[in-house]
Amino acid sequence: MKGFRFFLMLLALPVSVHAHSAILAVDASSFQSGFAPSAALDQNPTTAWCAAQTPTSTAPVTLDGESFGDWWEVELSDATVGAIHMKSGLPTGESLAGHKIRNFVWAYQLQNQSDWHKIAETNLYANRYQLILRFKPVAHISRIRLLIRKRDSEERKVLGANNPCLREVAFHVETDAKITTAPWFYAVSTWEEGANTFAPLKHWDWRTFRIEGSLQKTIAELNGKALDPDTFDEMWAGEMAQATWLTLEPKPTAFLFSGNYKDYDQVNPETFAGFYNFVRTNYNTYPMFGACGGHQLLAMAFTHETFQEFRSEFATDNMDQTVVTCATNPAYKCGNRSAQDCCYEGGAVEPFKPLVPNVPGLAIPNAYQTPRVDMLLNLLPPHAGFTAYLYHSDYVNPAKIAPRFDLIATYPAHAAVLSHANPSLVQAMKLKNYPVYGSQFHFDENQAGNCDRQAGYRDMDRVLKNFALIAMNQFNRKEQFKLAASHNQTEAGNLVDLDRSSLWCSGPTATGAQLTFEFTNPTDFKQLVSVEGENAAQALKQSYDYEYSTDGTNWTALPAHHESLYAAQHAQQQTCEKLTGTEDHQSFLTTFDKPAFGRFFRMTLHSSEKSVCLRELMLLKI
Repeated sequence: MKGFRFFLMLLALPVSVHAHSAILAVDASSFQSGFAPSAALDQNPTTAWCAAQTPTSTAPVTLDGESFGDWWEVELSDATVGAIHMKSGLPTGESLAGHKIRNFVWAYQLQNQSDWHKIAETNLYANRYQLILRFKPVAHISRIRLLIRKRDSEERKVLGANNPCLREVAFHVETDAKITTAPWFYAVSTWEEGANTFAPLKHWDWRTFRIEGSLQKTIAELNGKALDPDTFDEMWAGEMAQATWLTLEPKPTAFLFSGNYKDYDQVNPETFAGFYNFVRTNYNTYPMFGACGGHQLLAMAFTHETFQEFRSEFATDNMDQTVVTCATNPAYKCGNRSAQDCCYEGGAVEPFKPLVPNVPGLAIPNAYQTPRVDMLLNLLPPHAGFTAYLYHSDYVNPAKIAPRFDLIATYPAHAAVLSHANPSLVQAMKLKNYPVYGSQFHFDENQAGNCDRQAGYRDMDRVLKNFALIAMNQFNRKEQFKLAASHNQTEAGNLVDLDRSSLWCSGPTATGAQLTFEFTNPTDFKQLVSVEGENAAQALKQSYDYEYSTDGTNWTALPAHHESLYAAQHAQQQTCEKLTGTEDHQSFLTTFDKPAFGRFFRMTLHSSEKSVCLRELMLLKI
């Protein structure tokens, strides 16, 4: 359908635009039936204005000598605008990427004037479903228009659609307006070098949409709200070399790196130059998690100090490589077998295998064992192990990663030795002191939304849920807070190391023991994940009072609801879904009745035992 003007006379704007302004009308170059222009202003991000599938044949709009295709416009009465919050794409089916607004500018028209003026700050490279654009406030606006550059024909060929959709837009008066967004994650496709922007999305979408489903559910479970479509965006690894994408708002919460479909000696290493520079520069800022090929790329990036060294990995196999690429020569611990025969593990017929934390007595004997039980594996069966989805041929050399990573998951002890059946010791790893993870198994194979999924898919879902919690943890950045304990039997730093095998105990003075966090900058106090007690029996005997302060002197109580993390996360699930993970009676979610904002957070701990013990604390930015 072609442009049709929707009159919304004297409706107050659903955003913080100038108090005297109102929406007078909404218009667009065209719209698809059921996706009218007004849907972009209904405060519902699951509805949208979508341009017609076939571009309009009317004369294109021009601005500053440039010709545009589709457009959306709102008529206002004397508005002031200093920031725009926009959400694009269509969150239905599996064609979301084909409806993203990829290349655009915003323009405005002033009261009693006919000329259009471009908002220069919006003329940026952008590849996000959700964007916050800030600029010097402009007063007396009568019309504001989104101009979308002409559609890329390749996008339709690859994705099956390329008509842009605007799900929601909000205008704010102040440039520095506080705009709330849900946590959101970048899924980075590494599947093929040399591809254009759209091709990897087509071939990886079955996994990205499973990731999206798990992330949406995790955040909904914590918020107790409906699923939020704005939890996820995708990128191709080759795009990471473009410097401007990370300067835009909102900042990502974390990054997830996919697997790929080629041995590394068949890939152009220059494709991953941006990836290498990004992870080496930002590992202390953003949590990261790579599956299979993404896991291998992280291993390679952190074991090589220069890009030229990293580049040397993209060759035929040799014993010194970080990643054994099973293409031609005998590989690591392969003996006389061919590399391809030795390395292969998993596959479409039977991809599931039992794995365990790399703990002495539980895991296959190896030189890299540790007592660490990482929070990435929380609420998974601790002794029987968990079921992982394996589908790979290449794998990581443990000797190469050991200086930088802890090996946190591998085969169970009954495997006895590495063999043709169990070739790849490094099934999961964590960068020492930072929430950067890799797993040889596919956490992105979880069949999110499938009510009949088997245990392996549910375990992969639990791993992804655990990473989402870790990614939102405000205790990841140790330099941004100080932790003091009034009584210490063991090290208080054990509380924030993402390791549930270590713990802090108050010592014999249990009643009234306190933990105080002092943050460098004011912080939101909304939800707290805790792993409590030396065991489940002790956890049941402990209780807590919470307070916050802006100055460290005057304290205000934080009433809270304390419940099992396992139960809390499943309260929002559909009744047909099988639960993910196992109840341990030690992992809890604390939700503060009235979320607070301050620089100090304090817990006072009580118990009928002689000591109070906690294994882990995570303060969530949700």
